Amino acid sequence: MASASNDSKFYRLASEVPGLLATADQIELFQAGAILLHDQGRVDDVVAASSTPFGLEKHELFWVALRPYLLDLGYEISSRYSPGWRYTGPAVADVFPPSIRDGLQASPAERAVYAQIPDAKPLSSLAFRTVQAVRLSTHEHVVIKILCTRPGRPEAGELALLQFLNAEPQRSRPDNVCVPLLDVLELPSIPSCPKLASDFRIVVMPELQPVYDSIPTCTIRAYPLHLLRQALDGLAFLHSLGIAHRDIVADHIMTTPGGPPHKVYFIDFGLATRHEDLSAKVGWVGGQLPPPEILYCEPKDAYNPFMADVYNLGLVLSMLFDVDYPRTGTLYQLGKHMRVLEPKKRCTAEEAATALRAYVKRMRLKKYFVYKIPYSKQSRFLTGSRYIHEACRYTIHGTASRNGSS
Repeated sequence: MASASNDSKFYRLASEVPGLLATADQIELFQAGAILLHDQGRVDDVVAASSTPFGLEKHELFWVALRPYLLDLGYEISSRYSPGWRYTGPAVADVFPPSIRDGLQASPAERAVYAQIPDAKPLSSLAFRTVQAVRLSTHEHVVIKILCTRPGRPEAGELALLQFLNAEPQRSRPDNVCVPLLDVLELPSIPSCPKLASDFRIVVMPELQPVYDSIPTCTIRAYPLHLLRQALDGLAFLHSLGIAHRDIVADHIMTTPGGPPHKVYFIDFGLATRHEDLSAKVGWVGGQLPPPEILYCEPKDAYNPFMADVYNLGLVLSMLFDVDYPRTGTLYQLGKHMRVLEPKKRCTAEEAATALRAYVKRMRLKKYFVYKIPYSKQSRFLTGSRYIHEACRYTIHGTASRNGSS
């Protein structure tokens, strides 16, 4: 994207602002941000803000440059990216280097600073495409993400899939687990980079919480079944439309914030593809959790993405919802069937969803009087009346079929 005429516009920011640009996307967005900041006359201000403890870093400059534009559109991102921002808190000695901080969140001393001064927290370089924001018209917390729509890029079809899954009649389906799409924004035009506005879009989505953050709110064993049912029904729905997610990991399974009951959503459709045939074979283009057919089998350039989705979801669910179900029971066997190493012997998403619905309908409520919190020896007991209320909340009302009938 950069040309010789643009070199002077980002040379100073590249040399004086700390941080590493590890991917081509980070470099491209940094260059766009640097040009916008130069045009806004904010280079000196940004360099000064980057020289303080917890200062701005290279991969954040795109959002620094975009903040005034987003404000005009009714979205406010962190004041960390506003003109004149400086860290004014105490100095901290025990600070992780960025490469460790991004993988482990932060050191204890850094977390203490972030709790008192939220704007001191840098954007993770592993999640540089997204920022949290407030929608000023409704005061709701949202997430803003930059998407590349340039043909030939693996993630070029993400926006089209999000728009398709958020259009009717798909959006009204109770088993649609695609993250809601609240708004689609265009980028400001940059005369020296005319293709930027056509190659990128900004999408606005609701703020959600990782599914593993909602698990500690469980009160009975039926609660994990409520989440399992939604995840399996949702994957079966996507597959019924010929859509393979291709990057199912725990970080991409979210729930609505607050108390239960939670609605499950899948995010990050950057590698998702749509096919007419569920037996389609595709080449591996990346993903956080390679299935066994990619790790151990040949040829590695031809695998079924739908069967890989089933394996990955089965693996994630087995890690998240290990709540002492009998290892000879239905749920254990279902998990094993989803994680069979040979793709042709795995169950489909529809078969897994059907098996779980049948299991929930025939289970006896008294088996779920005690819920053992995952990864903990603590147990919580419910009084009889509250137990019946909670169990019905997550099982009887949670057994609705994917067309909305009970």
